[in-house]
Amino acid sequence: MIKFVMYDIQVELASAIFNDDKVISTKSRQIGFTTTTLACSLFLLTFQNNKTVLLYSKTEKDAKETLSELKFMYDSLPFFLRRTEQKRNEKELVLGGRRNASKIIAQTSGRQSGRSQSATWLIADEADYIDGIESIYKAALFTISATKGKMIVLSTPNLYGSWFYKMIQNAKLKGMEGSGFRLVEGA
Repeated sequence: MIKFVMYDIQVELASAIFNDDKVISTKSRQIGFTTTTLACSLFLLTFQNNKTVLLYSKTEKDAKETLSELKFMYDSLPFFLRRTEQKRNEKELVLGGRRNASKIIAQTSGRQSGRSQSATWLIADEADYIDGIESIYKAALFTISATKGKMIVLSTPNLYGSWFYKMIQNAKLKGMEGSGFRLVEGA
């Protein structure tokens, strides 16, 4: 087992993920926001049935590597916490029985991204670098609200005027009620 000691800002992010429907966060490199988000996802996949997490990152390679981090966390769990693995490959991990399996899928961006899967959680890591993030967001809104799910959007800032930039500014100016996003600033 590997000990996971969280900093205050990571605790704030985890609290936002579990308590709010939509979370958006600026981050800088190596502050553990992706790791924290993955740990929260692993909790969901381990202790709840019939959940689907869609994981987006800037490239397919990055999404697969991020999923690899979650698999490492899962493999580090004590045996008694692990669920039956139904499927495990570089783009997907499915845990639990056939009727109650929960899964995480590494996705790539494209015109139909966010439309084909019914997601409980959508994670967009490095969102400001994902092609078509605004389309993914719009497509996923219905699914997320229908499943009473969550949307977690994290990124190091990239472009002034981008969708991510506008959403961060909106959250800063209008707060949770006006923007719909809980803002956690890590950068």
